[in-house]
Amino acid sequence: LPTILASAVLAAPVAGQGSNGRLTLDALYHSVDSLSPRVAGARASANAALARVPGNRRLPDPHLQLATMNRQLPGFDLQQPLGMNQIQLTQMFPIPGTGKLGLAEDVARSLADAGQAQVGESIWDQRARAAMAFYDLYQAEGTLTIMRETLRLLEAVSSSVNGMYAVGEAKQADVLRAQLEIGRMTGQVADMEAMRRTMAARLNTVLNRPPGVPTGSPQLPVFPDTLPATDSVIATALASRGMLQAGADQIRAATAAEQLARREIWPDLEVGVIYGWQPMSGGGTDQMLSLMVGASVPIWAGSRQLKMRDETAAMRQMAVADLAAMQSDTRGRVAELVAEGLTNPQVAKELLMGAETVKTHLSRVFDKVGVANRLPASFFVSVAYDCWAFRRLGVVIDPVSGEIRRWLYRDPAVPALAMMDQAGYRRTGREIALTTPLDEATVRSLKVGDVVMIS
Repeated sequence: LPTILASAVLAAPVAGQGSNGRLTLDALYHSVDSLSPRVAGARASANAALARVPGNRRLPDPHLQLATMNRQLPGFDLQQPLGMNQIQLTQMFPIPGTGKLGLAEDVARSLADAGQAQVGESIWDQRARAAMAFYDLYQAEGTLTIMRETLRLLEAVSSSVNGMYAVGEAKQADVLRAQLEIGRMTGQVADMEAMRRTMAARLNTVLNRPPGVPTGSPQLPVFPDTLPATDSVIATALASRGMLQAGADQIRAATAAEQLARREIWPDLEVGVIYGWQPMSGGGTDQMLSLMVGASVPIWAGSRQLKMRDETAAMRQMAVADLAAMQSDTRGRVAELVAEGLTNPQVAKELLMGAETVKTHLSRVFDKVGVANRLPASFFVSVAYDCWAFRRLGVVIDPVSGEIRRWLYRDPAVPALAMMDQAGYRRTGREIALTTPLDEATVRSLKVGDVVMIS
């Protein structure tokens, strides 16, 4: 259901997988529809139910019987005048006007319609599994990209620290710390690469392909900034979900079965015709024709036909209750998803990871800096990297307002120089100047690659 809502209501159509190795949801969904064995099984089950429909409209097969009567032993000759040969044909059919055949067809057709609706539910269920693997793969690749960039930055910092150590401006402990951080990040990159392979294997499993088949690089669809009204999304889900349509078809089948059970008390008729002949002693053949009509007698109606009424009535009530429960669950789940969508942090999209992952990372950063609010963690990380790398300046920051309380590593007798100037950085004029205290909106407006001057 989350994927149905996200893809059918929120996401714009996307193109299929192209020659550039990109994997889109559109291409993935088409692959699921054609490759998933569960979808194939649901289709086969629906076709089986559909094949049963025509037979429920037909009368039972007639019964043909051949007989020979009153033969003498030994010799097996016809005994005169009683011996004869017979052909007997009988047919069972319901009493006209009871509508048993029509109701039996309604039951079978409603069950076939429910099977077809279940195919749609199976398709979306497998699409949801594929979409989860798709987004996990996307997150793994995005996180891996960030980790590799971080590793590159750490290597640049390590090179700078080594150069400063060579001229006596850094301590050996800084060099060792830089190497330690590089080794730690290298291990994390290796772990994330393994996770990326796991996500790709999971996606291939949904598609019934070998785990090592290349998947392509996931490309997200375009999502709007706002969600439709909750009532609109609920109406869409109630009208389009295959499970709910199957539930409605099950109610129709149970209703028809209950009506059929009420008419089972009416006996079925049996009509037969018998043609007999025997050779005459004087020559020629004596021919006879007999007709018969019979009916079943419901002498056990109290424990059979009437109990069938109770059974089918209970089955119809169960089908109604099941549909109501599914509708209630759908409405509740949609409301939850819409609420999550309205409060989902924009940072989840910007950092190429899910909301829960963002919360986890922020919590770890906040624990390290000793705060419990959502003051932008990127501010602390940037300052920490600069102060650790250059050992020129340090700051004590107010965790609530973001203001700089005092500067560290500064000799009051020495004029203060900008950190960029101390590092020999040549200004290009494209630097972004920020003044503390920083607000969250300002920090969130920054993009990867921006050079920031904080004062």
